[in-house]
Amino acid sequence: MKNLLFTCLLLVVSFTQAQNKEAYKKDAIKLIKLTGASSAFEAGIEQIGAVVSEKNKAKYTKKAEASLVDLYDDMADLYMEEFTQEEIKELLGFYNSPIGKKFASKQLELTKKGVELGKDWATDLQNLAQRYQW
Repeated sequence: MKNLLFTCLLLVVSFTQAQNKEAYKKDAIKLIKLTGASSAFEAGIEQIGAVVSEKNKAKYTKKAEASLVDLYDDMADLYMEEFTQEEIKELLGFYNSPIGKKFASKQLELTKKGVELGKDWATDLQNLAQRYQW
């Protein structure tokens, strides 16, 4: 009887933890989408799909968009390794605020410009290092 009771209790705890982890993952995915990743992924699908013929464009787009499900799932796992469920909820609050929405809308452009700045800086740094090489 004790074994049966213990087993039932274990099942209830496992079920509750699974539901909690599922909610945590859903929140992580919401956060990823709110940060502007969706627009970056859509741009990537469009850019890479530029080589696809017009007759196959719809099929390509459908399959490419479907592949985002696994990508978001994997990215959510990464976020869950770095942030607690409570931290994810706090970040969701920020990204749902007016300033958070503005920040997310500018994220892709800021990243692109930041990459260019980083490239220029790295080039300058290489030139500097070469002057001191000998």
